[in-house]
Amino acid sequence: MTGPVVLVAAIVFAGVGGSGKNSLAKSGAPFVSFDICLQDESNGNILSFNSVTGAYSFTACQQALTVSGVGTVRTRGCVVTLEANAADRRLVASTETCLKLGSADLRLTTFPNQVFSVFDKNTANSVCTCGTPPPAT
Repeated sequence: MTGPVVLVAAIVFAGVGGSGKNSLAKSGAPFVSFDICLQDESNGNILSFNSVTGAYSFTACQQALTVSGVGTVRTRGCVVTLEANAADRRLVASTETCLKLGSADLRLTTFPNQVFSVFDKNTANSVCTCGTPPPAT
């Protein structure tokens, strides 16, 4: 990816969220700028996040599910990790910006036996919108 990704659409929750720091689905919510985007080449799932603020949006495209919030970011060399924990979710993500690859796992208490995953083998081709996944590499 050559520049930051800017969210210019409404954030939609599908029965997930609630009040608190992990809920950004409020009228008049500010737009959030994401500079890291991971998109799974096979299932189309997307994780976009801001590597400074920890703001994130995870979309499971096939389930029409979007979860947003704020996590903790750590950067060590080319490796950027994001962790977010709340009563209803756990998100762990890591991207290797020099090699342009990354992965993420989201677990929700509302889906106790399911893990929503992203494995991006080439972040340079990530489109980061639901629809057609990026070409496999």
